[in-house]
Amino acid sequence: MFTSRSPKNPDEKLIKRIVGFEGDVIRTKNKKRGIPIPKGHCWLEGDNTKHSHDSNDFGPVPVGLIYAKASRIVWPPHRWGKLTRDEFHEDRYIVKQNPKVTLFPNP
Repeated sequence: MFTSRSPKNPDEKLIKRIVGFEGDVIRTKNKKRGIPIPKGHCWLEGDNTKHSHDSNDFGPVPVGLIYAKASRIVWPPHRWGKLTRDEFHEDRYIVKQNPKVTLFPNP
């Protein structure tokens, strides 16, 4: 999970998963063809796919809008704790992946 500025409203902050990077081709449930991610961009999706304002609405996002990696859940209180890595949803997947691109390499 990463935080970024919304490409449509710079005052709005988003917390989304990065599903793909430049060179990847993403296909979602609502698209009949793959969507190529251009250089310097990534594909963001929210966990609540039916009600998420994400790349399915505004397309690939410039990587420069991403400014932090989220590590904890603080709201609602009953969910406090460390973020875990969930599996991809069945309705989205990478058609073609660029193995050379990462945003934050592991130390």
